[in-house]
Amino acid sequence: MRFEPNKRQWVLAGVTSYGRGCGEPNYAGVYTRVSVYRDWLRSVVNDNFIELAVDDSTTTTKRPNNGASCDLINSHK
Repeated sequence: MRFEPNKRQWVLAGVTSYGRGCGEPNYAGVYTRVSVYRDWLRSVVNDNFIELAVDDSTTTTKRPNNGASCDLINSHK
């Protein structure tokens, strides 16, 4: 979650599912793409917040050569 001073609002960009520390080298971090759950979030948040802003941008980090990966985003389709 981050604050956008120009828009004067908080933006939920991602949710850490699990990980060790904050961006520790050689340790994986698993995140949730919040934009996939936008409709559900809006239904839950409803009138509790003035506006729900969801960041659709994608940040990609380089995977270690010896690391494992799986594509959970596309596996549920």
